[in-house]
Amino acid sequence: MDSGLPKKSHVQSVARSLMLLELLARENREMPLTDISRAMGWPKSTVHGLINTLKDYHYVEQSPDSGCYKLGVRLFELGNIVARSWDIKAVALPAMQILNGSLGELVQLATEDRGEVLYLEKLDSTHMMRIVSEIGARLPMHCTGLGKVLLAYKTPSEIKWILSKHGMPRMTKRTITDRELLERELIRIRRQGYAVDDREIMDSLRCVAAPIFDRGGNVKYAISISGLANNFHGLHLDKARDEIISTAASISKALGYSQKVREFEIFVSVTGARFFCREDEFVLEAMKRARCGPVHYGCFGGGCGVCKMKIASGSYQAEKRMSAAHVTQEEQKEGIVLICCVKPRENLVITGIDNKN
Repeated sequence: MDSGLPKKSHVQSVARSLMLLELLARENREMPLTDISRAMGWPKSTVHGLINTLKDYHYVEQSPDSGCYKLGVRLFELGNIVARSWDIKAVALPAMQILNGSLGELVQLATEDRGEVLYLEKLDSTHMMRIVSEIGARLPMHCTGLGKVLLAYKTPSEIKWILSKHGMPRMTKRTITDRELLERELIRIRRQGYAVDDREIMDSLRCVAAPIFDRGGNVKYAISISGLANNFHGLHLDKARDEIISTAASISKALGYSQKVREFEIFVSVTGARFFCREDEFVLEAMKRARCGPVHYGCFGGGCGVCKMKIASGSYQAEKRMSAAHVTQEEQKEGIVLICCVKPRENLVITGIDNKN
């Protein structure tokens, strides 16, 4: 707990009033005057004066039955005003400009409206050959990067309604038109945290999109970066994927989204090595840092949540799904990596590493 001594540049009464509000917010319960005084380390007379002033302005309320104090309705009203001031385009545009300047490709912001992708903002490519798009345009959800990301975070009933209403028309030979295949794709997108449109709406277009979370953890918006398929591949596409994920995360943070970063203990069974990996980094990066040797590729168990994390993304994600009991000796020799048991601070078991290099 803070000592309750404001900095020299602060007005003491204002600082203490804010600290008192923060205490009530942390406790999330009605508190008697004695408990507040004890928690803050202030005399009851000081607390009484501050809390009466806050009560007069409706920042604090007092229960008529118990006489205890809780946060007031005025804070709720101000919070709603702040939330309304977080215009998504105003928040997202600076990050979009950085991304557009970094890669020179088309950057777009969109939401879902009546079962379609609605484009809210865009920054055109700096290349001579560019993709034409329009703010306010609508496109199908099943065959666009932005649409698939937004679909991936919908409920099953919402997905069913959207697909029933709009269908799954084929736009190119690579468009997913089978509902079961799309459902698998949406699971993969949710696990890895991004979507790829690989020439699914236009033969000449590739796109990578990532979700934007609001302060409640809901995905109402998504951001994408798109390029012409003959240029948008390989390392350029890999860089775009990493930057779109990072950009979406920064916009989410600006909207008030906060996600606790979990840490997992990794155990490499064939070497006995142990190290820790954050959920926002690649396992390979953590292994390199711990000098555990190169890994051939990853094979991740399903239904445990690990595929949602960044450690299961990129070229290291294998399509094969198995449990530790299903790893054969031949697969271990080939350097297959299996990650399972993904509760925080519990062991993740890597059953094999590639020692060929």
